[in-house]
Amino acid sequence: MQTAKRRIASSHVDKQNEVIAVEALRGLVETINSTYVPMSQEHDPRIAPVGRVVSAELVALPDGEHAVDAVMELFEGESVRYEPNGRRLAVRTYNADDATVVARYDRSFDDDESLKLLGEVGEVLGVEPQQELKKSVEPVSVLALVGAFLAGQISVGFLQAIGQDAWEKVKERYRKLVVRQQALSKDRILMADLFLARGDGTQLNVQVLVEQPSIDDVEALYETAMRRLEEVAPMYLGNSDTVARVVFEYRDGKLTELYSVRDDGVPLKLIQ
Repeated sequence: MQTAKRRIASSHVDKQNEVIAVEALRGLVETINSTYVPMSQEHDPRIAPVGRVVSAELVALPDGEHAVDAVMELFEGESVRYEPNGRRLAVRTYNADDATVVARYDRSFDDDESLKLLGEVGEVLGVEPQQELKKSVEPVSVLALVGAFLAGQISVGFLQAIGQDAWEKVKERYRKLVVRQQALSKDRILMADLFLARGDGTQLNVQVLVEQPSIDDVEALYETAMRRLEEVAPMYLGNSDTVARVVFEYRDGKLTELYSVRDDGVPLKLIQ
């Protein structure tokens, strides 16, 4: 693998007119040094990781600001041997016992009407929506619902976590958000980002994507596709405890696996 050192963040005002606090930079360094952080291509969830960030340090700059310098490993199509060392893929974990579903969005929804709709979704779910920060020039627009469930109870758990009446309200607002997404972004994805519990306490992250979604895809993804996922998820849960993430595309009523990622951040096609 090729290794490279790059500056990945700083406390300067960036191109999106945003500032990352020093405390957040310090947290980023801690996360990188205790886990494997996958490197994506332009934050596109349809594409398998092209590398991983393996170490980082917080450095003081001459102007009084701070930056994070990181060491990255680029896969370049090479096979990567699995070497257990206690570190795992940096996957956010959610507790299924909390029975919580969270809305997640990116800056493509940073207009007044979209933020109003997302705020209403947050009120219905009882959890403030999460914005995913992306520093790409034109990142793909991603709207998601995130939650943790027991395998075999995905669709049931989803409705239990939200409630049927609440889901109808969320669904109505997500359909409106998809319409706004169509008007504001050329490249769009609707996502179900699920965390399924394993017997050893770890979680398998399963992402289901719909490209260029229509308003009908809101119901198709979060209802029909979730029921289909219940049939195939156990195979992935029991296949290997080193698999940390599986990404599917949902199209024309079918789930198609796009790629899987090992818990060390390496796509399965590169396993040796």
